Amino acid sequence: MWREIVDHGWLLGLWAAWCVLHSLLAADGVSAAIRARIGATAGGYRLFYNSVAAVTLAPVYLATLRAGSPEAWSWQGAWRLPQGALVAAGIGLLVAGARHYDLRQFLGLARGGRGGIAAGGGLETGGVLGLVRHPWYLAGLVLVWSRDLRRLDALVSVVLSVYLVAGALLEERRLVRSFGEAYRRYQRRVPMLLPLPRGGSRRGRDRGKAG
Repeated sequence: MWREIVDHGWLLGLWAAWCVLHSLLAADGVSAAIRARIGATAGGYRLFYNSVAAVTLAPVYLATLRAGSPEAWSWQGAWRLPQGALVAAGIGLLVAGARHYDLRQFLGLARGGRGGIAAGGGLETGGVLGLVRHPWYLAGLVLVWSRDLRRLDALVSVVLSVYLVAGALLEERRLVRSFGEAYRRYQRRVPMLLPLPRGGSRRGRDRGKAG
């Protein structure tokens, strides 16, 4: 594994740089400064953000596919069953999350919409959001580890896992700022990423203002 780090350190560095860039562009202060600079609306910035993410990701992903690396793990034989279950769980989390997230707004194609968490100043906690606070981040974690992995792929998955967990934590801070005590109560009831059972969980819709 250390050999892979030495041979492909530059590529892992590109993945780390992409993750940092993606996170910086999503930060409130950075996004507000760029929006003011280019005169973009929230929807326009979201479209810009997604476009930059896609354009910068493509060459890093293609370079990773072309890089040679020994196999680290392959789902074979009976292991295909848990692999299928993980892939199905990941896709299920994406679909379930999409029932609460406004995809057109997420892509920057619409100005209005629910936006996933907020709906008219409220905090949506029903459906899959009653099991885990960040179903899409969890889906990403499941899917990056449920594929056949070369050693290089495993290292890239570690980088992406750190990025996804860090992204969820940063999103938590933003949501606490937006919804205050209502979101803190939600945090106490529902896990951030691992859907483990908790006592006293309620589902539905909390109404609250940022505090």
